[in-house]
Amino acid sequence: MTRRSLTPACLAFGAAALAFLGACGDPTRPDATFETVQDTLVAYAVNGTPPGFPSGLSVVGVDVNGARSVPVVTRVDGGLSFDVAFDIDDAGDAVLYPLGVVASPIGSTRAVGLQRVQTTYEGTLDAPSGTYQIDSAFVVLPGEVVAVEAPSPTYCTALGSFAQNIYAKLTVDSVRTDDRTVYFRVTVDPNCGFRSFAAGKPRD
Repeated sequence: MTRRSLTPACLAFGAAALAFLGACGDPTRPDATFETVQDTLVAYAVNGTPPGFPSGLSVVGVDVNGARSVPVVTRVDGGLSFDVAFDIDDAGDAVLYPLGVVASPIGSTRAVGLQRVQTTYEGTLDAPSGTYQIDSAFVVLPGEVVAVEAPSPTYCTALGSFAQNIYAKLTVDSVRTDDRTVYFRVTVDPNCGFRSFAAGKPRD
């Protein structure tokens, strides 16, 4: 078998191509399109309130007027349009359920995950790496921070993105047990695969 070797011209072309790609970045990862979004929202507890009350958070969802919204509080029902459901336990604390805890695994293949963050809400500038829990409830006290990893294939495919995850962070501000509501702040990076929570258009 004859062994082939690269000619100097081929080696020079290859080096030039690598230099070009290095200068332009990863061609499979487009630049961010949208700025990060911050909002203050309120959700009803999924238990102890009427079924039609909005008890879920969709990091990229559809509002009551049918328009795309980032983020949006929505109903927790068979449509499975939410990523995280809110509840209030007997101690009066907020409880977060990722989609898989509330929905049957047969009804959805989206493995939404949650991860506690040890820094402050303002100090959490990027979604952490590591393991996001998809099958555990999270009791969240006011001021504590939780990161959300939400697979959003329909949204991301429509944007032409190979990445499928949207990342968000949220913190509970207060809980009202009289009407069973949870007030919280949330920041979403609406660019698929991007993890930055800094204001403006992210770079990573």
